[in-house]
Amino acid sequence: MVKLGQSPGSLASAVRAAIRDGNASIVTFSAQTLADLVAQQSSASRFTGWLLSVFAATALALSVVGLYGVMSYLVAQRTREFGIRLALGASRLEIVRRVLRDGTWRVAIGAAIGLAATTGLARLLAGLVYGVGTFDISSLFAVATLVVVAIAACGIPAVRATRVDPAIALRNE
Repeated sequence: MVKLGQSPGSLASAVRAAIRDGNASIVTFSAQTLADLVAQQSSASRFTGWLLSVFAATALALSVVGLYGVMSYLVAQRTREFGIRLALGASRLEIVRRVLRDGTWRVAIGAAIGLAATTGLARLLAGLVYGVGTFDISSLFAVATLVVVAIAACGIPAVRATRVDPAIALRNE
């Protein structure tokens, strides 16, 4: 290894000649920078990290879609209830508030369980895997994303359900 203040490409032949002059039995194979060597040696780890990031993003997207589907289904099951409430004089805003409150309660419980599990697993992994801390901002970002999506997943079907005519909602059953 040779530390240079200049570009390594311009001095590679001079370094080889100096090594050959010092000891003719030493063979030089290639000249490359330490940064290139580290990049070459860590390319498999970087690819694995990139691949895991892609899988994590896919899992987050699937959970967002699944969460929206479940919440939409739960709200759709209550269309008859909303029709009765609207027929008895409830305002559309009250219906939306009720659905958001019920959905937010479920989301809060799920987020609390998820954050507790994340904290516990992060502490376990911190001792096993280099670079994993007990506070992971990407996990918190994923939880925040899921909370926002869950609230939207409650609100969008609730607004859609309040647009249904109460008479039609009552006759469909």
